[in-house]
Amino acid sequence: MIPQLHPIDLHDSSQIGEARRMAMRAAHCAGMGETDCGRVSIIATELASNVIRHGQGGEILLGAAADQTRPAIELIAIDRGPGIRDLGRCMTDGYSSGASLGQGLGAIGRLSDAMDVYSGPGRGAAIYARIEAAARGAPASQQTPSSQTPSSWFSIRVPAFGEVECGDDCRVAAGHNRIAAAVADGLGHGPLAAKAALQSMLVFEQSPFSPPDLYLKMAHQALHSTRGAAVACARVDYDRGTMIYAGIGNISSSIIDNHSHQGRSLPSYNGTVGLQIGQVRQFEYPVRAGDLLVMHSDGLTARWKPSDYPGLWSRIPALVAAVLYRDLNRKRDDATVLVVRLQ
Repeated sequence: MIPQLHPIDLHDSSQIGEARRMAMRAAHCAGMGETDCGRVSIIATELASNVIRHGQGGEILLGAAADQTRPAIELIAIDRGPGIRDLGRCMTDGYSSGASLGQGLGAIGRLSDAMDVYSGPGRGAAIYARIEAAARGAPASQQTPSSQTPSSWFSIRVPAFGEVECGDDCRVAAGHNRIAAAVADGLGHGPLAAKAALQSMLVFEQSPFSPPDLYLKMAHQALHSTRGAAVACARVDYDRGTMIYAGIGNISSSIIDNHSHQGRSLPSYNGTVGLQIGQVRQFEYPVRAGDLLVMHSDGLTARWKPSDYPGLWSRIPALVAAVLYRDLNRKRDDATVLVVRLQ
């Protein structure tokens, strides 16, 4: 199961301590030791300070990593401030342009097992950091991250305001020279929406590499006892260089070309899986290594184009997902965005 991320609102310096405490609590719940919890605390504090003092407010997305062989915490700080003008200078360990901890982005990078930044003048900033638990029993000199690079996919799932459960869900399955992804948006929000979305994902897990049109028909049968959902599925065959896609309802999906950074929108048919669907048709597209698959629920507006985000599409999937969430979130519904970098 892909965990939800918890958004931490940051618009006042008094909220920095709360961000640190929530990050520490998440690290303890994930089973991390005191040393690693200390790293999480420092990184959360510095990120929160940057958001408030330099980004003019924003938020941190906090959660347990979904793709690790040992416990890990991921934090993404996002803001719409003036952006980072000299990223190289800011990445120098010890540099700080304001009254923060004085450790700078360089120290965050040193304390993290993985880090990436997207910013620029007038673009705000998005900073990703992942902290992994130390391997039990290994000498300190032999401690290494369980994975040297961030995952090839990342999702953000955030419930509607006032709700505990997100009514959206998503899954990714990787096999020999292939990968499949699915996103569902349960009708409405809250527990009943979450139940419908989860049911569609359970069907996906049973046979993730089935043809997408067949998967949607199977999900339709399985969701008859629920309130229904919008569902979309993509299956990529790396050997053939093709992707097959099918969708029912208002899941928005696009392929971003790795070289031109041009986008192609993928079609979905009207209907609600589990209640009423008409024609189910799948489409095939050529894809290449490095292309991005972006899928999101209608908790994010579909009115965006890749040219709005110069330089973003070469960043890790976590930053792509975070920037789209930041800018497109409608703030009144469950919001889910899934980004997959094709290999």
